[in-house]
Amino acid sequence: MDDAIAFLRESLIPHAEAEDAVLYPKVERVMNAPGATATMTRDHVEVVRLTADLQRVRDSMRGIPDPDLKRELQRILYGLYAIIRLHFAKEQEVYLPLLEAGLAPGEADDMFPRHARVRQCQRFGA
Repeated sequence: MDDAIAFLRESLIPHAEAEDAVLYPKVERVMNAPGATATMTRDHVEVVRLTADLQRVRDSMRGIPDPDLKRELQRILYGLYAIIRLHFAKEQEVYLPLLEAGLAPGEADDMFPRHARVRQCQRFGA
């Protein structure tokens, strides 16, 4: 569980924050629809909340979890799985094709290194 929490906090959440800063503004511009990615940003908020819930449950564990704690863990983990899986599907099936069609070649090339820089800065608190 500690590895899952570390992955969420150190990799997935910084990735989501970089999307909010770099990817989604481009998607909204291509769609000519400010706010069009708000539901995707809300997915990110929910992943952060569920990650905090997972950490809270992990911190409360003393040995083998009782049935109530197991149900709580299942609720959190199934929720994370469903949100993350659907979120990535929406990006792959909807947003990336929109960007492919709507961005100039140089814009796409510039966006991905910027996304990586934002993630790196957020990861190290810069």
